[in-house]
Amino acid sequence: MAVELNQNRLLDRDAPRAKHVVDRANLIAECADQLLKAIKGTDDYTRKAFFEYGRYSSLQDLPVYAGYFDDELPDPADDDKESLWVQNLLELRSGAKRVAAEFRRSRSGNRTDPVDKGGRTNLFKEGFGAPERNLVVSGWNVFEKFQPKQAKGTEHGALHEFLKQVFKYATGLSSENHSSIGSWLKALASSLRQRDDALNDYVSAEAMLTALGSDPACGRLTRDRLILTVKTAKDAIEVLNGRIRETKLSKKAGKN
Repeated sequence: MAVELNQNRLLDRDAPRAKHVVDRANLIAECADQLLKAIKGTDDYTRKAFFEYGRYSSLQDLPVYAGYFDDELPDPADDDKESLWVQNLLELRSGAKRVAAEFRRSRSGNRTDPVDKGGRTNLFKEGFGAPERNLVVSGWNVFEKFQPKQAKGTEHGALHEFLKQVFKYATGLSSENHSSIGSWLKALASSLRQRDDALNDYVSAEAMLTALGSDPACGRLTRDRLILTVKTAKDAIEVLNGRIRETKLSKKAGKN
């Protein structure tokens, strides 16, 4: 748990906001366009110099020397189309523009909507949750293995104290001053308890169905009831897992 917390804290610290992805993609498109214009606008003197003195094999894929100063002049009209540098830059420019537009659309459904709605978030938090939130979920699961049905969201309760000790061990920081563990525990406790209860119902009903097998002595009503219990519990678990993932703290709670 301590290792996972520290990994999450590092990933969270260095994760960009969604706006940063769009800005980087647009910058790459702009830089590719500038380099493309510089290469395609290179005069024949410079092209010949690159060909003779460039040394690196990749530079031989620049637009070729057209031979304006030789006795026999080739037609330079289509030379640039053969350059891998030109081809790659054209694709990079086009691809970067597409990335910016499609990434924006994937988040809002509209290419013109703001990609970032502000707040204290980043792409790691959006995808995996805040480090302290993940610690609460992991800690709840561990605590329940050793103290079944005893995990609670009570501030300064047994689970809360356990989580604070893990946090302090992992980071060397005081959880009271540097963590929102208590707020996350309060926000998640009800959903986590309901999820565990639904999971127990699911496991028990599945086990009973497996034990019954094709026993003809088992009534159809009993089997149908167990099947319904499995389906209901499975649906509940899916809903509760979604609720746990989407739980957020208020701005005031997040400062605790």
